Amino acid sequence: MATNDIISFYDLVKKHGMVQRGISYSKGVILMSGRKDAPYVDKEIDGQIVYEGEDVFGARNKKKIDQELSKGNKALYDAVKDYIEGKRGAAPLHVYEKIGQGKWIDRGEFKLVGVRKVFDGKRNVYRFLLSAGHEKTEKVARKKKSREHIPSEVQIKVWKRDNGKCVLCGSTENLHFDHIIPVSKGGSNSVDNIQILCSKCNLKKSDKIGGKMRR
Repeated sequence: MATNDIISFYDLVKKHGMVQRGISYSKGVILMSGRKDAPYVDKEIDGQIVYEGEDVFGARNKKKIDQELSKGNKALYDAVKDYIEGKRGAAPLHVYEKIGQGKWIDRGEFKLVGVRKVFDGKRNVYRFLLSAGHEKTEKVARKKKSREHIPSEVQIKVWKRDNGKCVLCGSTENLHFDHIIPVSKGGSNSVDNIQILCSKCNLKKSDKIGGKMRR
């Protein structure tokens, strides 16, 4: 499965086993969302992901309570600490980003490389840093990632515009974000140059300039 593929939660569970919403460290999986209505503030900055930790489970008014080092937060925190202290390599985590009801974008594998506890204006929260690169190759990978990866905000706008369907045949299965003008031919990651195609239509298009061009 390639990055930028759109999959159902059922297929996600089929691949990794049952995962919980948010952090499933034992499975090596992180579920994130960059949508405005998301319960957590997850962001993508220069090809890296800033992932907000989990709230206190079962607490009332949990959005007003400081996050704690429990469950998923502690697992990520300990992994970062061991990495910084040189006890282990950066932990690999497969990231999926929510794009719509029951639909997720396969973002691929990232490395867990940092953590901060910050005040967000209301309370203290953990912010974990996930990098597409690793150690000496991190700067190179980050540059490549920022050039090739389609930003979250663009994917969300394209998903809404194309109604979650292949623009050529209307299929809702095996979907993928596609560059109308390929990156290799100078295409950008702008909304106007991205469309949704199913795997069959994407295969037919190959690396040719075409598809359903947007104005």
